[in-house]
Amino acid sequence: DIFPSNKSVKKAIEAKLFLVNGNEASRGIFIKAGDHIIILAKKSTFKVFEFKVEVQYEDDDFAIINKPSGLSVHSNSHRNLINALPNNLSKSMAIDALHQAMPVHRIDALTSGLVLVAKNRTFQIALGRLFEQRLIKKTYIAIVLGKLTGEGIFSTNIEGKEAHSSYKCIDTKEHNKYRGLSLLELTPKSGRTHQLR
Repeated sequence: DIFPSNKSVKKAIEAKLFLVNGNEASRGIFIKAGDHIIILAKKSTFKVFEFKVEVQYEDDDFAIINKPSGLSVHSNSHRNLINALPNNLSKSMAIDALHQAMPVHRIDALTSGLVLVAKNRTFQIALGRLFEQRLIKKTYIAIVLGKLTGEGIFSTNIEGKEAHSSYKCIDTKEHNKYRGLSLLELTPKSGRTHQLR
């Protein structure tokens, strides 16, 4: 739970984390049916990571970041994308603006690519639902060892669950050491961790 006790709710109200019908809530307010309640994210005490990332698109609701290889989206280390965002994005002026812009999905630290970042609670929820309903599709470009031609589907078992990924070969090259290299377009059909590996 976000607020596991009455005391934590009171503290959140005092910290101005609740909006009722667009206004800051007070401890004496009475909630009625039909009232619109927004819970704002708690302010974090993280230290900003001074790192420049390429912003492909940004508005008041969300941003699209081109994450470089070698940078994790989120980790125990201070050097991650989340901690770099405040230096790269403007603060949202939306009424339910997040105190800190948050990625709504992850890609591996060694993978470069686009990451969707929510700047307010409404878009954080909406984008999260689009991923849950698989209405946003991820496509990867990868270089793999060996020669693979045509297109098809890889199926495997990861931690007892089926994982399916489609592939399409874009190009192949000769390579003495690795018996050739293939450039593939990969699309995961199921959301298993590390399934493309």
